[in-house]
Amino acid sequence: MNITIITGNIDLCPHKLQLQAQRDKGTLSQNDHSCYELVPNAKVTWQQAEQMCSSRDGHLVYITSSKEQNFIQNFMKRHYPDHAVWIGLTDKNTEGHFHWTSGMQVQYTNWIPGHIANYASSSQEDCVVLIPYKNGQWDDIPCGYTQHSIFGGTYSGETHPLLCEYGISTGPSLIG
Repeated sequence: MNITIITGNIDLCPHKLQLQAQRDKGTLSQNDHSCYELVPNAKVTWQQAEQMCSSRDGHLVYITSSKEQNFIQNFMKRHYPDHAVWIGLTDKNTEGHFHWTSGMQVQYTNWIPGHIANYASSSQEDCVVLIPYKNGQWDDIPCGYTQHSIFGGTYSGETHPLLCEYGISTGPSLIG
């Protein structure tokens, strides 16, 4: 898959991010003050997904408005419509109190009806996916984890592709 421009100008995205998206065979797009990278070939646990995004100076996507939700949903419908992706919302610290890994306040949600304990017990559903084929609604599901042994790590539970969000540095204004 090649990099595809959906909306905006990816020239506003850092050059190292553009190169990373090419290496990932991901899809990069820009909207408002953020760049978004879909990494469809990475099937990882939620923690691994957040670590991957943060190692590149971003976070799993954090959706703060219906406008951004619509952008993300259209992006996903166009490029990865049949699979859920991890987003940066979790209640791992305190059951039922969700927060974004980016530190942004939770101002907007798009929960699937009956999301509480629809997959496992609510105490095991701590990480959130966006589901494009369900109108971009969100569901909290088990985070997945890595089991370590003398033979190496193995994945258990949920693994999904990731959608990272990176802020665009606007720099100083030349208009005085």
